[in-house]
Amino acid sequence: MSSGGGLAQMLYDGASVNPQATAIESDAGSMSFAELVNRFESIARDLRRCFPEPGTRIGLCAKNHAEHVAAYLAILVSGNVWVPFNPANGSTLNSVIAAKAAPPLVLVDEGSADDAPDIGHTLRLEELGSSFGEFVPAAPSPDSVAAIKFTGGTSGDPKGVLQTHANMQAVVQNLQGFYAFDASDCKLAVAPLTHGSSHYVLPILASGGRLRFVSDTSAGTITDALRSGVTIAFMPPTLIYKLLEQEDLSPVQFGKLRQLTYSAAPMPVARIVDAQEAFGPCLSALYGQTEAPMTITALGATEMLDPNLRSTVGKACGSSEIRIIG
Repeated sequence: MSSGGGLAQMLYDGASVNPQATAIESDAGSMSFAELVNRFESIARDLRRCFPEPGTRIGLCAKNHAEHVAAYLAILVSGNVWVPFNPANGSTLNSVIAAKAAPPLVLVDEGSADDAPDIGHTLRLEELGSSFGEFVPAAPSPDSVAAIKFTGGTSGDPKGVLQTHANMQAVVQNLQGFYAFDASDCKLAVAPLTHGSSHYVLPILASGGRLRFVSDTSAGTITDALRSGVTIAFMPPTLIYKLLEQEDLSPVQFGKLRQLTYSAAPMPVARIVDAQEAFGPCLSALYGQTEAPMTITALGATEMLDPNLRSTVGKACGSSEIRIIG
């Protein structure tokens, strides 16, 4: 994985490992790296035709699927600013967020149109990508804004956080340092791509690995995916608790799962032990926040086996500086 050349170069480096390898798989079908590159370049050309100047805020409201990934990558490689809208928020809250971010365009998928913000200018993903020809990725400065993500913080009022290209590259490098991704990895995407789960897209694809989406987030569907070749998974503790309610779970069923990472909330030590007994020695944790996304500290699966470390948030990630002030 290249650490230089920006976010776009990471994608092309990953695609070059094996262009015909699967980049995204789901119940609806799979997409190879070559197909993914063709798709996001085609969408990016359309975005440039609409907005010749880079740095335009482009909203994206979609469920987890390959087209969502392609549109997200198209926004980045065209040099524009990604503004994610979670369909689960509903149109009212998304419209409040849109009024603050003021994107001139929101891209939506077929199933999220009713939940998209009401800004008067939306485009369906299936309407994009009709243009062809040479494409040269944008080369924004490290300080350029790559995304605006909203968080309620302590007040509950959504506030936009600016994430730069340098910030996103640091997260990619931190995640790569933590997981050591390679082309054999399969990352199960359960949490919405509009949130923390999006940070895995670039490092997984940059390493030649693949993303897997599931048709629903029921405990049975997720557990079946974990049994069938997934190596990395990321989810909140509450979802892990639902998985643990199933009977007859044992580590032998999850032989390829090397890190089941939880985040967004602490997990009691007793539940950590339950998860290790059910899934094997693969439970790990990440600690972060929207303003310092995803990778402030991390506790790896091997460290989680130490009873003295289970209640900690782990060690500082490579790009993090930590000071204890209380």
